[in-house]
Amino acid sequence: ETKPFPERHTGQAIADKLVEIATAFAIDEKVSAIVHDQAANMELSLQILNSSKGWESLRCNAHCLQLCLKAGLSSNGISRLLGAGRKLVGHFKHSVVATEELKRRQVQMETGSKKLIQDCATRWNSSFYMLERLVEMRWPISAVLSDESVTKRSDRSLDLKSEQWTLAEELVKILRPFEVATTF
Repeated sequence: ETKPFPERHTGQAIADKLVEIATAFAIDEKVSAIVHDQAANMELSLQILNSSKGWESLRCNAHCLQLCLKAGLSSNGISRLLGAGRKLVGHFKHSVVATEELKRRQVQMETGSKKLIQDCATRWNSSFYMLERLVEMRWPISAVLSDESVTKRSDRSLDLKSEQWTLAEELVKILRPFEVATTF
């Protein structure tokens, strides 16, 4: 059962709450370590718990990877690619005509009928999934965007440039092992 934690999230308050929960479940003598993110309040709570209960502090490796990858994805060229990818996916999400034509082109090109994926800026793996799907659907997407009967002239510039497609392909290859490592 999830319960609210309305108190301030200070190191001491978090430490007290963790002890309270462990005691309520009768596991306080069995806890040897706590896995946590790198927030200062969590670090402090684990210093307190290490001193008072002997509980070890284990930083979450998946969270550390998340922070590193998020920083890498914010570099200029990659950030611009992700922005262009978001606009491209947004175009299809907001245009029924473009979406239906994309489905038709996917069947025609035998790529499989798959929806485009919009990323969430706070989760690096959603950017990976967006790029992976864009790369997978590159040719049906380009065909729809270049079709004058479907795509307005002003929207034709949404297609990624050749170097952006290349960067997307390379990023998907580079990020795939990290996706595997952080998926449980």
